[in-house]
Amino acid sequence: IIDTPPQTSALTASAGRAATHLLIPTEMQEDSVAGMADMAQLWQAENQTRTGEKLHLVGILPTKYDTKPAAQRRTLEQLSQNPVLGDKLIDPPMRYLQTYANSSATYANPRSLFEMHEDTPARVEAEAFCRVIFDRIFGAAT
Repeated sequence: IIDTPPQTSALTASAGRAATHLLIPTEMQEDSVAGMADMAQLWQAENQTRTGEKLHLVGILPTKYDTKPAAQRRTLEQLSQNPVLGDKLIDPPMRYLQTYANSSATYANPRSLFEMHEDTPARVEAEAFCRVIFDRIFGAAT
């Protein structure tokens, strides 16, 4: 797993060349969606130059999603209707929950969402999108 900034750069291009799969997290905000579009272009450009196995777009994960602002709902709806990327959206979106921010703090306890109680909404949500990502990479479990 290589985590890069969502912009075109030498680092991002190198990571794309080294990768087999690509996951694009994006907030449902205009500037974030623009960065996501750059990453999607990088994916397409990388696949045009590859002679072997293509770079697989696992999906686009909407992050910090808040259902209250109409602008975020509209952005998600527009993205879902995109003919190239719409079917790549990962559902459910990762909602804006303070638990995510707290769990990434240096001295967080527990240190991971996955160490929280199994009914914690953030853990349930994280496990759901991890399952989708796993299934898209390795195929649905039988």
